[in-house]
Amino acid sequence: MTPKEVTKSVTECESEIDRLNRLVVDLQKDCRHTEYDVKNIGTAPIELKNVCRVCHKTLGYPSKDELKEAGY
Repeated sequence: MTPKEVTKSVTECESEIDRLNRLVVDLQKDCRHTEYDVKNIGTAPIELKNVCRVCHKTLGYPSKDELKEAGY
């Protein structure tokens, strides 16, 4: 591939990623987030957050009781 072709392909991929990210945000807005799990969303150090089971949106930090219930 020529540098021009690579640039065009990268730009097209970035545009598609942006479009898909907007779609995910729209879907998450419609979700009611009625069920969630405490999950580690970080690599290091551990970063525990409440994450919707349906749409995978990060909902915030768990309480001490939620951490205990989740086994942490």
